[in-house]
Amino acid sequence: MGKLFLYTVAVSLLFPLPSWPIDLKDKDIQRESEGSWAKEARIWRNVINGNSDYDPRMRKIDQSIKPESLSSADWRIRSLITRYDGVNHYKSEENFEFILNAIAEGTYPGYPAVDVLTRAWQIDLNRRNRVKEWIFALDQWTHGIPATLMVSGKEVSVSSLLGKRTAEKLWLVQSFSWTLRSFVESAKDRVESLTAEVFVRSLYLAALGREPSPDDLLYRIEELGSGKDRASLIAEVYSSEEADARRLAEIDVHSIRTMKK
Repeated sequence: MGKLFLYTVAVSLLFPLPSWPIDLKDKDIQRESEGSWAKEARIWRNVINGNSDYDPRMRKIDQSIKPESLSSADWRIRSLITRYDGVNHYKSEENFEFILNAIAEGTYPGYPAVDVLTRAWQIDLNRRNRVKEWIFALDQWTHGIPATLMVSGKEVSVSSLLGKRTAEKLWLVQSFSWTLRSFVESAKDRVESLTAEVFVRSLYLAALGREPSPDDLLYRIEELGSGKDRASLIAEVYSSEEADARRLAEIDVHSIRTMKK
């Protein structure tokens, strides 16, 4: 043993360890300093579409809070939220309540109570409507508006359930609400909820690749206000000569690229 010790000392003297500073900082912190928001908010991953991008809405929610203000428990609760598969799970309500209690208490129990296995995505109408009620109540709370939820068979106020509003709780509840939306809201649902102005401008950008002129915008908003339904306006704009010319031009561009391959 003595010879081995002396040999080790001798080797360390002959071949010293590198003298450069060893950076022991957490990689997430390094990422933040490089401009990434907490490693894209600890790798956002919604189980309904695990390979989806970190979407603009979630990025906006995350940028409402300073990462350094969040505790490890906050991050772990957020991790549960991003992997939530409770909408079509047979214990959907228990899992929903579990996350709300975790947000309220600001603690993480040390093990995931939410099943993260991907399941069939069919959701019956009753469950879809119930989840929409959850979303509505959570959104009301984020705006400081009184709302109630059914918890363990009893109707309770969201404020009494979640307790004092803090920036961290607000961040987690907004994250949870947006995650729930991905299960039950379709693109049609979201489009129908847009204001008339946002709808018209978005329609023109999608179909024509440009904003409507001020006159067009006003005219279309007045049409919708007079009773014209959005589906009819979508069909009208997409069937216009301008939209048709744009589609043909895009096909032409792609054909050139295809022939070059």
